[in-house]
Formats: sequence, structure tokens, C-alpha cells
Amino acid sequence: MIKKHHEPLISDANHSKSFSSKPKNTIEHDNKALSLTYKLINLKKFDQAYEFILNYINKYDSFSTNFFRLISYICLETNRFEESYAYYKAFESKTITTNDSIRYKINSYKKLIRPRAPIEAIEIFKFDRFDILAKITFLYFHYKKINSTWGEKLYAAHLFTWNGIKEIKPIKNSLKDYIKSFIDISKLVSDNEFDFKKYPILLDNKDHVIDGSHRLASAIYFNKKVRYSYINESDAPEYTYKSSLNFTNNKYELHGGACPFYVLTPCDTYQSLEAHHITHKGRKLEQRFSDYMALEYLKLKRKNVYSIILYPSTKSFDTSEAANIINRYADIIYYKKIDLNKSQGRNLIIQAYLDEDWIGNINNKFAGADIQYRKCFTEKNFTRFFLIETNDLNTVLYIKKELRDFFNIGKHSVHTSDSHTETWRISTSLLNHNSLNMSKYLKFSYTSNFYRNFIYFKKWAHINDIHTDEICITGSSILSLYNIRESNDIDYLHRESVLYTDTKKIKSHLSEIKYYGHSFDDIIFNPENHFYFEGIKFASLDVIKKLKANRREQKDLNDLDLIKQHTDKDFKIQACAAEKISTLKSHHFKTCNHTKQPTQHLHIAQFCMQDYGGAGTAALRLHESLRAQDIDNTFLVQNMAKWRPGSSLLTRTPHLTSNQKFISPEWRVFQAKNDEILSKYPHRPQGLEIFSIPWASTVIKNNPDVKNANIINLHWISGTLGLAENLNFLKDKKIVWTLHDMNALTGGCHYASGCQKYKQQCGSCPQLGSIQDNDLSRQIWKAKMTVYKQLDITVVALNQWMANCVKNSSLLSSFPIHIIPNGVPTDVFKPYPQAQIRNSLQIPNDAFVILFGADSVTNIRKGFIHLIRALEYLKTLALDNNIALVTFGQHAHHAVQNLDFRTYSFDYIEKESELALIYSMVDVTVIPSLEDNLPNVVLESLACGTPVVGFNSGGIPDMIEHKNNGYLAPVGNHKELARGIQWLMEQLKMGSNIRLKSRETALRAFNLPLQANSYQKLYNQILYKTLSDNKKSIKQSI
Repeated sequence: MIKKHHEPLISDANHSKSFSSKPKNTIEHDNKALSLTYKLINLKKFDQAYEFILNYINKYDSFSTNFFRLISYICLETNRFEESYAYYKAFESKTITTNDSIRYKINSYKKLIRPRAPIEAIEIFKFDRFDILAKITFLYFHYKKINSTWGEKLYAAHLFTWNGIKEIKPIKNSLKDYIKSFIDISKLVSDNEFDFKKYPILLDNKDHVIDGSHRLASAIYFNKKVRYSYINESDAPEYTYKSSLNFTNNKYELHGGACPFYVLTPCDTYQSLEAHHITHKGRKLEQRFSDYMALEYLKLKRKNVYSIILYPSTKSFDTSEAANIINRYADIIYYKKIDLNKSQGRNLIIQAYLDEDWIGNINNKFAGADIQYRKCFTEKNFTRFFLIETNDLNTVLYIKKELRDFFNIGKHSVHTSDSHTETWRISTSLLNHNSLNMSKYLKFSYTSNFYRNFIYFKKWAHINDIHTDEICITGSSILSLYNIRESNDIDYLHRESVLYTDTKKIKSHLSEIKYYGHSFDDIIFNPENHFYFEGIKFASLDVIKKLKANRREQKDLNDLDLIKQHTDKDFKIQACAAEKISTLKSHHFKTCNHTKQPTQHLHIAQFCMQDYGGAGTAALRLHESLRAQDIDNTFLVQNMAKWRPGSSLLTRTPHLTSNQKFISPEWRVFQAKNDEILSKYPHRPQGLEIFSIPWASTVIKNNPDVKNANIINLHWISGTLGLAENLNFLKDKKIVWTLHDMNALTGGCHYASGCQKYKQQCGSCPQLGSIQDNDLSRQIWKAKMTVYKQLDITVVALNQWMANCVKNSSLLSSFPIHIIPNGVPTDVFKPYPQAQIRNSLQIPNDAFVILFGADSVTNIRKGFIHLIRALEYLKTLALDNNIALVTFGQHAHHAVQNLDFRTYSFDYIEKESELALIYSMVDVTVIPSLEDNLPNVVLESLACGTPVVGFNSGGIPDMIEHKNNGYLAPVGNHKELARGIQWLMEQLKMGSNIRLKSRETALRAFNLPLQANSYQKLYNQILYKTLSDNKKSIKQSI
């Protein structure tokens, strides 16, 4: 504090007279000005003092350092923090010796702190000011008039932790002082009366907010723009959760606000990460508060926050080193170390993988979680949880890979979330003590009715646009989750009103609120009184006990007895003992679920030409679904669109194309050689697909992934894997060949197009335009027969049509044949809001939209011409007035250029999520293929709930049930194809549930876990047969 000057005061009227002429004695004149300034300060006339001293400096070019001390103090008293800082730095400088250098220094500081253009307040708010979350929460509770003390408790707790609820400038000695000041600021911000140009948010050179946290919190809450300035203070205070773990700077004396004169050297390492409580000067912020603040950050920054879980299977994993790896690529928002029992760990896995089909469902009590638990919780160790912030999901995936690679740990040791919904589910299950308490008991023994009602409740809330943050489930649902008894309906509390529902299974508990002993708000908004399940709030068990104790109906008394038994200490000990015995059994007795025989660990090598296109996409999905079920398999490709876990290029020197695909030089050599050979057949018909020679230069015997494989699964391998070139190596391997087309059983073509010669021996090939018996097709057929005879092949057909082709073929009929259809990721391909998508694409909502999609729209076999003829036929029936045609694939724009219809075309759509939106947006998908295997277009469309009209060809009838989820027309009959489209129009007008039936088909018969389980069963059968054959041969030799 500047000392007071005790000379007699000069009246305000004499100010100008005292300094009307240029001084003869500069020092004496300056002292007189200083004396007057002190007197104005003592009278608290700060604005007059500020104006007087600035005028004096400008008029007389006086640059006494005392002036800068005074003006810095005046600015501080009047909240001109940026100016205060500039003058203070000028006064502090030891290098200023001339008036010019002082003037330059002042101007440079003022330029530095000049307010920037207004921006959204949320853009300034970053993880380094964790305390702002408590301030925003206080405002939310205050302005929403929430009847709960939680908001004020949190605000008080965080203030006490940071500064002991004491601030010197301006003086605040109590919580009441803070609240009054905060509310005053927030009102100004709300009414757009706060001058952010005069009082901007101050940032240091690391973009840390060092002043203005209360006004920033206000601007965030009211969604206002702010101005900000930079000050050159590299060691400014940091309020991150991590730096608050270990404040070690003894010189730190932050007396309040973020006055730039008081600084702290933050903790820059994670050595103290395990001590995860926020503390300062011995004052600890309770875990319940910091957990809540982390969830609030997640709600505010929802799109860019992800979770990382290090499961106990990471053993003695170095958490600090892991944190340093994470921090290289993302900001760590929060960290928590938790000791989970089996039930808690299992629930965590369900929350993490709920969108995966393999996790199971309520009917099998999420059986997949048990398998995953045994992999993730192999050690008695802590589960470590991180919340991180990054604007790129690929960064999250890269962090996961880095952690696995650096510590040489398995894929069941690290989990990262990939969406806000998943992050929220996981975080709310771990960052709420009531959630952790509930999950101790959650076993899904009494949840069948509850869960079905709960699914309906979530859909109802979504359809009615109910904000789930302002609703809480209560009643007997809580007893179901605590494994006490089943519930038959869903009771809820909602802050605003009783909400309309068309079922008795969901009802408001408003009439019972008098028995709760809490207000609506205190249950819904106070985390002490609720827990989360699948991200939705439920009243805590203590709240339910209080309700039942106060209401005291007979059913309540019965429930209280059940609750007492359930939470009794002896009961818990018995349950724990039973759980240990069950765990021991599951670990020591492992047999195949299908053969009931001891299993051999699977090592699968999947081969495909590429990881995109129809066959490549299908093969990649199988690979990823097998990995999800912990099947060790590698996906080896010649050409790669994107690196994924478990994928590997067959070449070490790929060429990166302009569209960011890795193309193998060997593939280009193959294409050139293939074209050269085919050029010898000048009469080959135009418009046909590829005709492939079976020879390729890639050698695989030295590839470690292939050498270690006990089964090799071939997919579409033309130009990728020459079987003859690798015969000596392959004949000792078990081979599964998944047929994505007919090439494996023909003399070079990929679809026979009605030709039957593959049933004997090829020759005089119509696709070559050849009339010679011993043409290229015959030579290829002979080469394949020579190789196939020496291989151990098991054939997988995707449908009955392909299985029949194999049985009738001369090349593969002698090998075992299994039918396993492809799966589709139903978590990606699912229904999305049709109207919203159409609006974004400017497609009329009242139009009847038809979709055609293929890798190449102009491919003759895909039958686009038959769709055009069908649409022209609809014209003759006067049914084309409101039809729109959407196409996607190569040459899509060219194919629709001259059509007399409303058309919308897309070229190759790379992202599956975008493709799912297209399927959801249309009314029908048409697949007029003259010959096809199991096209992904049909599976993806059905999964999105869009029915399909197509020709009764190839494997299409295996997916389309006539007049159930679509319509089958005779091959090549465009009029019947048109009638199928007409039938779909009528069905949709009548409100048919055909879209629901389409989705159900995909979920029932074409889900990825079903496909992966079928392959796993097949692989184990092959290996078990090998094991049995080896035992027999050993016995015979003895």
C-alpha cells in the first residue's frame, strides 16, 4: 500500500492554476504534482487523480518513476488491470534511463495489452482454468433459481482451496463479499453493459487466463463475446487440476483475483499425478467437487473431450510416464485412480463398449462383458482414468497406439472413447461416488423389465427433446439396478412439469415429492443425491430409502427390509466369496463354446488386395470384428486407404497417391502385365469387369505375421498373392478362402455372366471374345487346378447361390464348403433423422427418393440401365411426378447427366458415417444387379432401416425377403422392378413398418459379432481337426 501524504489538501478548483506555466525547477514542480495526486487518492477521487497525472505527464514531458508507481496503483484501484500492468513494468524496469526510452517502453506495453477483437468466451476457456467451472456452476444454480445448496457449496469450496476466501484488491473477506461482487459482474455481462474493451480478459503468452475469471465465467454462462489482451508474464498462475496437485512455490502469495503482480511457478511434471486431490497450502478440494467439475468441463467442451482407461491388466505400468506420453499430443483435463471390484469393472466395460454388438444385451445379461472383463482385469490393480482434450479423434487413436507400443502392452490394457456419448457414459460411471456405489451391486439379475422400459424411456426423451440434465429416474428402478428386485415401470422427476407420455410404463413422481425429504432440484442437480446409468440420472439409494421411510406403505416397508438385507455386511461378505469362486472357475477351466474341446490360440492372417471397395470393406470389417473378440489376426493388403490397428502392407515401398492411398508398385506391375496379356484378345467385349491372371510377384514366406499364423484366410487376392509362387509355403498351412466373387473357381473372370464352362474346364471364353479351347482361360484353369490339389482349403461362401456355384465347379467342389454371410457395423449404419438430412442437402421432404449405389455406376453388371428403364416405365403410369434419384460411386455424375429426373449424385463416399446418412435419407434403395454376391449396399441400406428393391439374382434373395423388407423382381425385368418401387411407395404411404423390418433383418442375420463368432467356430473346428489327426498319426506310428 502506498503511504499517505499529510500535507494540507489543495482544493479541486486550484488544480489548473497551480500548473498553468512551464516550471523553472522541474524537481520542485514534480513534487508539487505528486503531492496533489496523493491528496486526490486519499479522497478516493481516483478518476480525477488519473486524469490529472496523465495530463501532467503529457504536458510537461515528465517521466519520474514515482509517477508510474502512482498511476499503476490508481489503475489497480479502478480495475484498469492492463494499464496497471504496463505502468508497473515501466516503473520496475532497471534499464530505462531516458524519457524517450520510458515513453517507448510504455507504448510497447500498451500495444501488447491492447484488447483483441471480440470472440466467443468459450474459446478462451481452456483446461488451465479448472476453477472457472465452479464459477459457471454457481451462476447456473443462481439464475435458474435451483433450490439446492450445491452450487454455493462448490463455489465456496473452490474459493477456499485457491485463496482461503480472502482477497486484498479489491477487498473481499467473506463468501458474502465474493457472491455479491460476482452477481454484480454477471448482471452487467448479462445486460451487455460490461465494458470488455476497457477490462479485457488477460492472457499470458501461453494463452493462460491470468485475470478476469469471474467475468469470463459470466460471459460463458450467458453466451457472450469478450475481448482479451496479452501480457508478457510467462510465469503467471495456472489453475489446472494437474498443477494444483503440488504447489511447491513458497513465494506464491496469490491474495485474490489474478492480479498479475502475484505469480506462481506451476508444476510442469506429472510426478505427483498419483496424489490426485487438488490441494493448495494444505487446503484440499474434496474429490466430490473436483469430480463434478470434470463432468461440467465435459459438458461444456463435449466435442473435443475423450476418455482413456488404463485397465488393471497394465500391471506395474508407469502412470507418470503414460501421462507424459498423453500430454505430448493432448491436454490432460482430469485424472483419477480407482480400485474397482468385479461388478464395477464389468459395468465399466459395458459403458465403454455398449455400442458394440459383441457386448450382448439384457437378454444374455451382457455376456460379452464377462469375456472382456477377464482380459482387462487380469491383475489386482487400480484402474486409471484420464479425461483428455483434443480436436481430432485420430490423435486419440494414435495416443492409444503409442501407449501400447511404448509399454509393450496388449489391446486389452488401454481403451479410448470415440464419441461424446461414450465419453459421457464412462465418465459419469467413474466420477460420481453414487454411480460407483451402485455398480458394486449391478448384476442384471432383476433388470429385464426395467431395461426394456429404460430403452423406451430414452427413446421417449429423445423424441420429445427432453434435456436429460433436468430429469431424474426414481422409484423401483433404483432397486433393480441395485440387484434387489425387479421393477415394472419407470418413475421420473422433471424440474419443469409433468411430461406427456402415451404409456403407463413411464410416469411422473410429482405427486410423491412430499415424501422425499429433498426438493426436486436437490435430487436432480446435487450429485450427492443421484447416480448415473448409461449417462442418465437416477435418484440415489439413500434418497429412495428416505422416500420409503417417510411414505411407509406396506410395499415400502417390504422394500426397506430388502434394502437392509442387501446392504448388510455379512451378506456382502458372502457375495464376495461366491464371486471369487466363480472367478477362479472361469480362469482355470477354458473350453471352446462350440466344440467343448480345449482350444488352441488362434493366429489368423487375412489377405486382401485392398482395404476399400466392396470386397476390401467386407474383409476389413471381419478383421476388426475378430479383433474386437480378441482373435489374434493381421490384415495384410497390397493397397491401403488408411492405417488401422492390425493392418499391414505387403510391400515396404508403397506409392502415396494424390488421394492419400498407398498403392503397391507390385500392383501396378500386375496391372500392366494383365493388360498386356489381355491385349492379345482384341475381340473382348467392351464394358466388362476385370479379367485376372492368377500370377503375382509378392512372396510371403518371410513375413512374420504369416509365418506365425496357424490359419490363412484369403479374400479377394487377384494381383496380390500368387498361389503358385508361394506354393511351397502355403501347402503346409490351413487355408480358409472367403469368396467375394467367382474368380477362385473360374479361368479368370470374376462373374460368369451365365457361362457354365467353369463347371468343366474353361476355354473358348466369351469374356475374352475367344473361340479357341486352349485360350487364356483354359491355361489359367489348369494352373489353378495344379495348385489347388496341393492345398488344404476350406471354402466360405457368403450365400447359398455362391455355395451352389462352388459345389458345381470343377476347381473347388472337392473342398469343404461353409456359408457365412458378411456382417455390417449396425452401430454406424443405423437410422438417422430423414428430414434433417434432406434439409441439409436441399432435397424436398415430400419427394420419393430412390438410391442407387455401386463402386462404379457404369458397371454393366450393376444394372443401372434397368433402373433408368424402370423409372421411365413409371412415367407411363404417371407415378414419377415427385421422384428424385440419388446416386453414389465412380462416374455417378456422368451417369445421370442426361436423365429427365431430379437427380443428386455423389462420387466415392469414403466415410461410412456419411454413407449411413445417405441411406437414412432415401425411401428405397434399388439394386438391379444382373449378377451379384452379397453386395454391401443391400446390407448397409437394411441396417439404416431403408427397404431394398432388387433383381432376384445371386445372393440378393438371401437378404431381401419379398414384400417383407423389400421386393424381388425377375432378373432383367425392368417393368417388375418398377412395380416393386410402386409397391414400396404404397407401403410407406400406408405407414407400413417395413423400415423397422429392414433394420431388424440386419440386426438379426447380418451383425458383425454373429459373423465373427461363425468364423471363430470354423477356425477352431479346423484346428481341432488338425489336433485330432495329429494324435491319430502319432498313435499309428507307435
